[in-house]
Amino acid sequence: MTFEPPVLEDAFVRLEPLEERHRNPLRAACADLDLWCHHPTNHMGVAFGRWLVHYVETSARGADQSWAVFDKPSGRYAGSTSYLLASNIPRAVPEG
Repeated sequence: MTFEPPVLEDAFVRLEPLEERHRNPLRAACADLDLWCHHPTNHMGVAFGRWLVHYVETSARGADQSWAVFDKPSGRYAGSTSYLLASNIPRAVPEG
């Protein structure tokens, strides 16, 4: 079964399937050091590129599904969200 991730949208936010075109807007969104204070890894600098390539590739394979989060009121990308291991868990999807 193939899953094509949809664009998910309401009045405040749009989730777009993660693609290479999101690199620069998401790099800007994750430049806030406070964002990483409770996260086990920091995805700034070189780590950001590795993170983006990993999630774009795993989404393309259908292993994980990742979206870029666009905040409509501000007109800017705010970050990302993912369903991890979507293909390995029948009828259940962990959020991450």
